[in-house]
Amino acid sequence: MSSRIPSLMDKLQDDPWRREVGFTPSLQQALDAVLNPAATDEQVTATLNEWISRHQPCLFGRIAAKAGLLSYCILREDDLRSSDELVERKIQSARQAWTRLGFEGKASGFIVIVLSPTLATATPEESVKQIALRVCSLYLQEEVQPDQMHHDRIYLEQPGNRRTTWEWLAGVNYFSAQGDQRWWQDHRFPAGLAFSVNSVGHMVKSGKLLQAMHHLEEVMGTAPAEFRNPKVDALEKAIELAMRTIALASNGPSGKATSLIPRLRRGTLPKCPVELPRDLAIYNHCTYHGYYHTDFTIPSEYFLPDAQRPARQAAFELDLTYLFDETLDNPDFDRMGEGRMIREGTSNDLLIAESREEKRLRGIETTVEIDHVPRLMRAIIGADPMDARKLELHVEELGIRQVNSVIDIAQEQVGTVQKLEVLIGSTVAREIELHKLIESNLWLIQDGLELWSSDKPLKRILEEHVTKLYKGRINIRPDLICRSRNQGVEAVIIEFKRPRETIVMEHVTQALEYEALLKKHRPNLSFTTYVVGRRYHESVLAAREKLGKACLYLWSMDEILQKARTRIQGFLGVLDR
Repeated sequence: MSSRIPSLMDKLQDDPWRREVGFTPSLQQALDAVLNPAATDEQVTATLNEWISRHQPCLFGRIAAKAGLLSYCILREDDLRSSDELVERKIQSARQAWTRLGFEGKASGFIVIVLSPTLATATPEESVKQIALRVCSLYLQEEVQPDQMHHDRIYLEQPGNRRTTWEWLAGVNYFSAQGDQRWWQDHRFPAGLAFSVNSVGHMVKSGKLLQAMHHLEEVMGTAPAEFRNPKVDALEKAIELAMRTIALASNGPSGKATSLIPRLRRGTLPKCPVELPRDLAIYNHCTYHGYYHTDFTIPSEYFLPDAQRPARQAAFELDLTYLFDETLDNPDFDRMGEGRMIREGTSNDLLIAESREEKRLRGIETTVEIDHVPRLMRAIIGADPMDARKLELHVEELGIRQVNSVIDIAQEQVGTVQKLEVLIGSTVAREIELHKLIESNLWLIQDGLELWSSDKPLKRILEEHVTKLYKGRINIRPDLICRSRNQGVEAVIIEFKRPRETIVMEHVTQALEYEALLKKHRPNLSFTTYVVGRRYHESVLAAREKLGKACLYLWSMDEILQKARTRIQGFLGVLDR
């Protein structure tokens, strides 16, 4: 990959107009904080959330910032001056983390920010535009053009056995400190440049899920003491917020850049699904005016040094109906508002149904597997985003047959990782469920293992001795005993506890007693013992290093998950070679 950004950074010119007028106090204060070389990512995130919640005209952005629903990719000037590959890797890693958070209902917005004092004070011109186009192309993994709509996708899973999943398209928009006090100042931001994506539809549906889960917790008596109701839990409510965002546009040097359109006659528009307040009811709830196109990712008119709006800049008529018009002639309602169901649980498979307008055009319903949504699959399994992309390229170049067996194995193990993740995250999961999953997928612990069931004499001895050894302590007897397929010379003992159970010394002693019993009857075997749980008593942790030297390892649930994800990445490495 050729590095274009470093050479473009060298072409930036200091903005004499900015030296003269400076930045508004609120933006300058935020810039000083985020551009401080000593500022950590956590401090930068806190500063940005505070600034957005107070100064961002978009009310959806304010709500997301206050609720902690924004995920960030933080790039610094050194990253841009290093290489395009580094920039891409950082963005894709953060994007993957956001995809996972969105899938879990924990984030609806994603912001890629470049903390560059050189960019923040540069004259907005062609070199700045080229940097913006390049960064956005590395972000979206597609060639981005000015004055065009570009989208990202966000996903949400409904908890439960059906694991219904929705997908939304979400527009990507450019922001920069350069906009401060220029006619497009509603797109100012305390950074050299930023790309923001925020899905209102995802925010609404994840809010509904959050409320539903809270009601369940109340019924079960497990509700937390504090609970904040989501402010946006219906698309109908979003219409009023969208209209207020437009009405709140700032008075820049050329007036408001966006504005509501007065409603001339009541009968000429589709009925509004909510009763608007009086101050909004007099306006058109379907369209509004903007001197920049709010759906364009990178408008060309942002990259002119003039503070005033170009004299010939005409107003666009822009759309609000994606929030409420569910007719088939308005596919944006499905794609951006309500969300498109891409996985619906059935008794046999996972299905992805095409959106309604596609069904209408094609005449029949078409389904595909969810694993064909590459970025979501990568986020679920935690694979390295760049290596996973190599898998896609190999499939394209070699054809599916040559990699089919590897993909089949990987997909099967992806499903296992998903199940393990659900059980680990559950506070009510039964130990037997974890036991069965591990028993049928011993690769989660170590490659090349099989359950020790063929050695019938040893099995009989063990049953007799274990019954005596754990008389009165049946609740702590070992879960699994395995041996290697390498002529059975290695044995593995696995003690797998429920996520909510604290591992104490009794559990460790139990495993050692079981190991001693095995060694007595099979002295030529070498043993490795794993005690797996989430929480360990401090007395156990204090002995961790000493126990490791004796081949008894304390593993966390997260370590097992990470090992499984590493295995998936290993498949990708095989394909790469």
